[in-house]
Amino acid sequence: MSVFVAAAMLLTVGTIEQTRPSTDLRALEVMRDFAACVVKRNPDEANNVLQMDFRSEEYPLALRKLALKEKRCLTQDRANLQFGGLLFAGGMAEAVLLNETGDAPFHERLLPVERRPAPRGANEALVFCVVDAAPQQVTDVLRSVPGDEAESTAIAALLPALSSCMNEDEQASLNSRGMRSLLALAAYRLTRPQPGGN
Repeated sequence: MSVFVAAAMLLTVGTIEQTRPSTDLRALEVMRDFAACVVKRNPDEANNVLQMDFRSEEYPLALRKLALKEKRCLTQDRANLQFGGLLFAGGMAEAVLLNETGDAPFHERLLPVERRPAPRGANEALVFCVVDAAPQQVTDVLRSVPGDEAESTAIAALLPALSSCMNEDEQASLNSRGMRSLLALAAYRLTRPQPGGN
């Protein structure tokens, strides 16, 4: 089985475009700033969306609605920036974690196993495993600037944990953008108790 990261939904201000998202560093910086701005302006709705089931039909619609609602977070010169829904969600998860932890490592807030939500499929279980196997390295990734050398170094340091979390017949096909977003979303979920938990 192969594990693939796909950002199928692309967001722009006003429309949904079916073209590939930009991966240039400036666009990634703008996307991160946009996601952080959305969380700052509308933290409750951002958290509500992040806690939705990404497999549901409502999830991409809610992501799009939130992005369009907070389009003022995009500067005029980047009003037509396109980026994947996965990157937007991951950016919001990063922003929430940063706001909650300040300078403390994200992994210090990870819940004990008995209070965690169950993974929603094999892909999420894999990323949960990586967060548990290399919590400091995950923190290093999420503290780095997207696209810089520190991020590349931190992601490389995660490869042994990724390998140890995979079955022998699995292969990972992950770019750094997808990896970072999945790690942020996993760390976010692992700080939220399962429904009915204490």
